[in-house]
Amino acid sequence: MTTEITTDNVAIAEFVLPRADMKGRTADEFTAIGIKRNGVLSGGVLYENYTGPGGCVEMHVAGDGARWMTPQFLRLVFGYPFIQLGCKVVRGRVPSNNIHALAFDLRLGFTIEHLIR
Repeated sequence: MTTEITTDNVAIAEFVLPRADMKGRTADEFTAIGIKRNGVLSGGVLYENYTGPGGCVEMHVAGDGARWMTPQFLRLVFGYPFIQLGCKVVRGRVPSNNIHALAFDLRLGFTIEHLIR
């Protein structure tokens, strides 16, 4: 199995937006990082609302299957906001009924700031 990183904003946005229930948004609103397995996009992250060094950025994540989020990809998608952009905070919106994503985010060190039902 081959793994490849991509920054094709259009392809990643077309992959993530419907899976993250963000219909109506366009690729030009985001910076994106994706992962391909055997040439097929299997996961992606979209970043938006960057407030500048020392500030924050929002991330939206979606993937197919259970094993697309590798440790190497995690380092890359968090290295971008924290190391390259200099952010102090990364925010993600997760539907309150998406228990698996909430549990995963909490294991990564995220905290719940707001809960909308």
